[in-house]
Amino acid sequence: MEVQSGLLAQADKQLISVVVHNLLSNAWKYTRPIEHPKVEVGSRKEAGRVVFFATDNSVGFDMAYAEKLFGAFQRPHSESEFEGTGIGLATVARIVRMHGGSV
Repeated sequence: MEVQSGLLAQADKQLISVVVHNLLSNAWKYTRPIEHPKVEVGSRKEAGRVVFFATDNSVGFDMAYAEKLFGAFQRPHSESEFEGTGIGLATVARIVRMHGGSV
């Protein structure tokens, strides 16, 4: 796992911890079948704003369903493939929006 140094954000500590936990849990869960998993967390500037990201080389999903991933109980894979409730990314999206951001 690679984490960019110097990451800073103004946010509620408990809520942002939930965001980080959910994103990293998903990254580890979906990279489990990958021989050489790679997870990266960082930030970059886009259009004058700081954008935080968590990326991985997991099994992925069909980009046609990308918008649905952040809705409650939306899952790109069956529960027999990967465990979960389908609320983690919806929780992430809600907390990020509460802080004035977007996913």
